[in-house]
Amino acid sequence: METMTYLKRIFCTIVVLLGSYLVYLYTHREFNPDAFAHAIVQHERFPLSPASLSPNELKAILSQKFSYLGFGKQMTVYESEDHNYVIKFFNPRPPLRKTRFQSLRKIKYFCSLKWFSEAYFKKKTRLHKLFQRHALAFNELRDETALVYLHLNASTAPDVELHIVDKSGTLYILDPQSVPFVLQKKAILASDFLHSLSDPQHAYTALHTLFASRARKHFTDRIQTLHNNYGFINGQAVQLDFGRIKKDEALDEDKELTRIFHSLQKSWPIFREQVEDNP
Repeated sequence: METMTYLKRIFCTIVVLLGSYLVYLYTHREFNPDAFAHAIVQHERFPLSPASLSPNELKAILSQKFSYLGFGKQMTVYESEDHNYVIKFFNPRPPLRKTRFQSLRKIKYFCSLKWFSEAYFKKKTRLHKLFQRHALAFNELRDETALVYLHLNASTAPDVELHIVDKSGTLYILDPQSVPFVLQKKAILASDFLHSLSDPQHAYTALHTLFASRARKHFTDRIQTLHNNYGFINGQAVQLDFGRIKKDEALDEDKELTRIFHSLQKSWPIFREQVEDNP
């Protein structure tokens, strides 16, 4: 009898803990700005090419308030007051959308060892990979990605506090010494840009220029999601999300472009005529 009571208590404790954990995930689907501090930024692992901005120019940009703009799987984005730049912070774990909690399969996954491992135990490994890819983009694809500044090492921390306004309007003041970030020119998302055009030829040409330039430098990205991963600045196409880029010295430029545009054709029928006319 005592054994049964003991087991029931254990079972009830587990249920309460799991329930509390799921409530926490549900109420913390996104992150406050103070969650972006990562100790790994102290390690000198990511040599970067010199920035094109002077210290005074960088300070002037970063002295603005940056307000919440949106989030993705890897980064949370804030927009500058002058609407010319975005600052991106690395998420401590993948954020969750509200719809994820409407699926029993997803809820069970959040309680699995695999989720814990990927979200928490492998945090440093995941961040290290993201830092490496962003350093690659900054050093070799700066024009293709509209990158302005990259802060991954303690030595690259700018001498200015960051004023970040979250989704609710709360102001946070962050110390760059402990917060790695990406500074990028603000672009019009590709989906918005395409829908504003009467003739897609210009967009097709601009994207072709971008992908050809990337391929010539032996870079590829297995996912070509135009909606959120690419944008346009003054008519020039740029890659906004490069957390999955890969450098392949054996990359065939022609085959890469064919792969990309035939993939885009499936999700964007607006390009079908251009792909057929430019095999």
